[in-house]
Amino acid sequence: MPESLATHVAGRKARHKTQPKEGFTVSTGHITALVTGANRGLGKHFASYAAAKAAEWAMTDTLKQELAPRGIHVTAVHVGYIDTDMAAFVPADQKTDPAAVARLALDGRRAGEPEVLADDLTRATKAQLSGSQDDR
Repeated sequence: MPESLATHVAGRKARHKTQPKEGFTVSTGHITALVTGANRGLGKHFASYAAAKAAEWAMTDTLKQELAPRGIHVTAVHVGYIDTDMAAFVPADQKTDPAAVARLALDGRRAGEPEVLADDLTRATKAQLSGSQDDR
């Protein structure tokens, strides 16, 4: 398994699926998962990263269904580029302010939203998912 898949998918699944310690029962809770939406069009150097993030997006959707019967809600926060070393090549005006992402995430979580699309890039990415290859 490529390292990026192990980190973004297997690692997240293991963390969220950990069973409570003996004698404890988790019956309510909330997970807020940050999943970057910039997993398309990153170029040839980011193929495994893009695949890992797409898998993470799908896995987060599945976790919502798996954990709901236990009273654990999952809000997936999708965002394109944030100011990180990996996104150093992206012009500053195309990055989303981390404080704005945090505010949107908390607002979505409080409202019980299963998904928060934090920027235009992510909204466009999601819209393309239901289109044909010709629309991309």
